[in-house]
Amino acid sequence: MNSSITRLVPREPPRLWHSLWRERISLAGTYSLFTLENVLALLEPMLLGAAITGALHGSYRETGWFVGFAIIHVVASGARRMFDTRTYCRIYSALVSEMVVRQRAQSVSVSQVTARSRLAYELIEFLERDLPMAFSSCLTMFGAVIALCTYDAWLVIVLAVLSSVGLCVNFYLGGYAAAVHRKLNDELENEVAVIESGDQQQTRSHYQKMVRWRIVSSDLQVGAYGSMQVVTYGLFAVTLVLASRWTGANPGELYAVMRYVLMFSMGATVIPQLLPQLARLRDIHRRLAAEVINVADG
Repeated sequence: MNSSITRLVPREPPRLWHSLWRERISLAGTYSLFTLENVLALLEPMLLGAAITGALHGSYRETGWFVGFAIIHVVASGARRMFDTRTYCRIYSALVSEMVVRQRAQSVSVSQVTARSRLAYELIEFLERDLPMAFSSCLTMFGAVIALCTYDAWLVIVLAVLSSVGLCVNFYLGGYAAAVHRKLNDELENEVAVIESGDQQQTRSHYQKMVRWRIVSSDLQVGAYGSMQVVTYGLFAVTLVLASRWTGANPGELYAVMRYVLMFSMGATVIPQLLPQLARLRDIHRRLAAEVINVADG
């Protein structure tokens, strides 16, 4: 008696890239605006520090420059967000429509297709929000290091040492988080089937597993966040100690330095937190791009 075993096989090229390629002009526009927004953000501490120093000396010309800069920054940021939403909504619509039709034609269960349509939104949300955040963090960290070099080279050395410790802890935790997210996605795909079954024990077991994996994921995020917070406070303490040795430093310069240290710390905090999310979304993409084949088992 023959039976069939259904399994998923990745299909190349991934269909997500087809959807992205169709929107390549819009994506180039939104990333150009995003780059401009981040460059302007890097100038903010320096310009505001100059405005503070100028105001303390009775000059408000620097304040005028800062106000003009702030207006340009707000306009660029707002335009980028409006453009983002329209672009990624079109990508989501194209990706999910194709995936639903293709996998239902291959007799993939409604439970799995429903879960994958929800997971697809998380994938697009990552591209719209988290991926630009990672790019912004890298640009911010690089810009902050360049700016801090003009104030005190020792700050850069301290940044490198303390941040390396925090990043190592986060990479270690990220490996566990990837495995947790795979198990969570497996449960999500079975949710509709569990609800349809109406079995009390099966339903309770399903949601207990969901709760357990979400708690573990949250605990790992707390560990990652806590380690980078310790690094951030250490950076602030060292910066204040080094600043006490500077001669002729004014409040505006001190503000700019502390702001750049904060920007670097925030960037270093964001990137490790995105690594588990990236691992989860790689698993989601595998499910969305998969083909279903039946293997006869004689």
